[in-house]
Amino acid sequence: MLRVAIHGACGRMGRRLVAIGSADPQVKIVAGLDATAHPDFGQDAGQLAGIGPIGVCVSDTLQVDCDCMIDFSLPEAVPGLLELCVSKKIPVVVATTGLTEATKSQLHEAAKSIPVVWAPSMSLAVNLTMKLTEIAAKALADQDADVEILERHHRFKKDAPSGTALKFGQIVAEAMGQITAVHGRSGC
Repeated sequence: MLRVAIHGACGRMGRRLVAIGSADPQVKIVAGLDATAHPDFGQDAGQLAGIGPIGVCVSDTLQVDCDCMIDFSLPEAVPGLLELCVSKKIPVVVATTGLTEATKSQLHEAAKSIPVVWAPSMSLAVNLTMKLTEIAAKALADQDADVEILERHHRFKKDAPSGTALKFGQIVAEAMGQITAVHGRSGC
């Protein structure tokens, strides 16, 4: 049984992870972490996820042992999480986007001592599309082509441009040697 802690358990994706993890017979959700200021702080993570009580109240501290931490939180919460995971030797999956360069450096440092999975998107389809984008950009590199990246999100999306869109831009820039970027919307 894999003992999983969810960082950002009160958020939309955190709730979804609690529900999915609870439905898997090989996974046990053992902790839900979030900020004390969240209006749902202290509630049962299963109740928040819409699956009924699971006996895990959302806390701001990790009070149990876990085999891994999955993070879907806010950019400002990731540095403290990384410190916790490194100090307790907990492997971590970071799915939060909009990270600062300092936090990205901290992720690379953490990966020297604990397993870290970090991607601008956790979607298989998006990651396959990134690979196809790289192939297309290399094919167009000498063709005087312009590339435009458009993204649309739900109204709850916190960062713009998203980490996913920025990664697509990085892939194109590296493959085509172009670095000009114009954003139609930026901020949180």
